[in-house]
Amino acid sequence: MTSWDFVKSRDAAEALCREGRLMKTRLVPGELGGDESPENVVYIPPAARIAKDRTTAELIELFRNGLADQMSVIPEYRGDSFVPSHLLVSAWRSERAPAYEKPIAIW
Repeated sequence: MTSWDFVKSRDAAEALCREGRLMKTRLVPGELGGDESPENVVYIPPAARIAKDRTTAELIELFRNGLADQMSVIPEYRGDSFVPSHLLVSAWRSERAPAYEKPIAIW
């Protein structure tokens, strides 16, 4: 797994996006109300994006089936890297314990 600790800024992450080494993605997906605000955008490698997309599909099903009505995606960082090392995805129904928790390892 590649270390992304050398990426220290949005500009550096954007440059790596242009090279295809990173991908811009929303923490809360657009299908579930997420927007393009800087607080909702992270830069992750393509392999992690595949895992994130699978997780998004699972979340959509949970919401569609009434098993969740709230969610969070919390990025965790190492040092001062601009690329998160993990994403912790959770979904739940109001006032209940999480029905879904999934960490996504990035690096």
